[in-house]
Amino acid sequence: MYLGRASKHPKLILNGHAYHIALRQVERSRWRCKKHRSNRCLAFLYTTNDGCNKIFLYNDHNHDPDEYPLPYMRSQQVVIVKSLINRFKHKASMPLG
Repeated sequence: MYLGRASKHPKLILNGHAYHIALRQVERSRWRCKKHRSNRCLAFLYTTNDGCNKIFLYNDHNHDPDEYPLPYMRSQQVVIVKSLINRFKHKASMPLG
């Protein structure tokens, strides 16, 4: 994961996808895909603010990753947790039999 140095409008890069902060809370922050409006991408993630550096991913991107200039970003090690919420919803909507 790479994190932009800006404090007012931080940017997070993960696997070639850029995220902008959408909501800051005490325990966690919600990040939305940069292409949320232009591509109607529903991918988002939460980062924990407890020092554990965990990322919780939700939804897949509906577009390919981009290339970003990483020299201006700072690298950070994180633990990535993929959400199973969408998989359960998808299986629940499938007909039985």
